[in-house]
Amino acid sequence: MIANALIVNSAGLGDGLIEIPFLKNMADVAPRVRFHHTGSKVFSDKTFTNAAKLATFRGTVPSDWRNFEEKEWPAIRAFVVANEIDLIVNLRNFGPAHDGGYFAFKQNSPPSIAFWNYRFAGRRGECGNIRTQIRELLSSRGVIDTALNPLSLREAVRAEYISSKPSGIAINIHAGNVFKLWPDWKWRILCQELVEKEHLKVFAGHGDIENRRAADLVRQIDAHRPGGARLIQCPDVLTAVGEVASSRCVVTVDSWMLHAAAGLGVRALGLYIVTSPLTWGGDTDHCVSIESNHLRRCERFDPLIGLCRNQYRECPLIEREGDGIDVKDVLDLLGGGTALC
Repeated sequence: MIANALIVNSAGLGDGLIEIPFLKNMADVAPRVRFHHTGSKVFSDKTFTNAAKLATFRGTVPSDWRNFEEKEWPAIRAFVVANEIDLIVNLRNFGPAHDGGYFAFKQNSPPSIAFWNYRFAGRRGECGNIRTQIRELLSSRGVIDTALNPLSLREAVRAEYISSKPSGIAINIHAGNVFKLWPDWKWRILCQELVEKEHLKVFAGHGDIENRRAADLVRQIDAHRPGGARLIQCPDVLTAVGEVASSRCVVTVDSWMLHAAAGLGVRALGLYIVTSPLTWGGDTDHCVSIESNHLRRCERFDPLIGLCRNQYRECPLIEREGDGIDVKDVLDLLGGGTALC
């Protein structure tokens, strides 16, 4: 009988938001399985984890442990013993070729510890959608219900964080790195079109560079239509998720906001420059995506993990040829047959 688990995932806000429905369901289906989680912006925010009612969540471990570098093994093993961990769940989809530390640690661990991880290759040699992979892994082990509520993130956000009548289009131009970004000049043209019909909420980023880009975009929108946009600065996860929940729709690069929208039932359009929507898409009826024309032509595209592996720098192919996503393509999806906004 599994009693104490360590759940390993990436540190991004989006990765944590993807997991919330599964971990909330785990608390209902398998309440005896208490878990710790590698550090992330979601699981390090006690206000959010309390609001999400993750009843069996016990705390975080250092985010660096997710790489299972050999120098960290003594600390990880000491934690495993001290907390009677009998299960390690790897929710990272990098696979043996890119996540060797984890698999070496697994090989050198006693049989008393169970390890669960992805079925890394699908029938087409590609990783399925992340949500599907997590569902298949945890439901096959009997710790979640296959009929779990995919919109349970909304239940984690208290009423005071969500306006009674959703309004505005949420715009997110950030992704925590440069390789997923859409050019600022395209965002300016897009937003100048959108602001003619709807107020825009442009989300600030993390750090001076991202915040400056968002503030510049708001100034450009205001120059076109005064008061047409507002810069959104969120002090915590609950506020950020609440702002998304209060939006009529979302336009974003592949980032946390797309996964927040998927868990909230908010209509969303994701721009996929170097990542695959097959793997990282919202995977719901109200989330649509538009993918770079050149992504799968790139020699460094890895279908197993659904991204272009150029060491998280800009893809040389896209630098040479552009991303192939025109502003008109985005506007057509937003106001055309899908009528997202």
